[in-house]
Amino acid sequence: MNEEHVVSFTVLGVETNIACIAVEDDTLQALLSKGELDCCLVKRILVVDAKQLLTAAHRALAAKNSGTLITRNVYSELLYNLSPSKNITQSLRTFGAEPSDREMVLVRFGPKADLMRSALAWPVASRPFLPQASVSKIKEVYGIKETEALSTSLLDSILTRIAVKCVI
Repeated sequence: MNEEHVVSFTVLGVETNIACIAVEDDTLQALLSKGELDCCLVKRILVVDAKQLLTAAHRALAAKNSGTLITRNVYSELLYNLSPSKNITQSLRTFGAEPSDREMVLVRFGPKADLMRSALAWPVASRPFLPQASVSKIKEVYGIKETEALSTSLLDSILTRIAVKCVI
């Protein structure tokens, strides 16, 4: 994995690293499904911008720090927070990478060095963080109508839905 392909943020005092990756086989997915990876794999086609992941990461870490996680761990909480739905299973299915996905976004909380060290053992190739979003799929998932799309950016519509999810 190329270090320059990792986007890093500090969220609530925790270093958060985001990388776009490509996988050659199902090894990484198998490890994740067994709970052997300390990270989150997000469908790349549903990511418009790193800010979308940063917002969901902030909410997930805040819930962890306050002891109010709705899901089992901070990574599933991140997937849950990306979704406009309050249905946990639906959120995980919609945003979590599937075994058939070959390109995904990896999110990991902790030092970049740990991510880089772990990635050496994974069968992945890094990609520049250029989201490959499917605008039509995103509009469908978030329920964004054409009238809204004409008056505001896609990212702003998504961030608004992530931010107000806990209020509605």
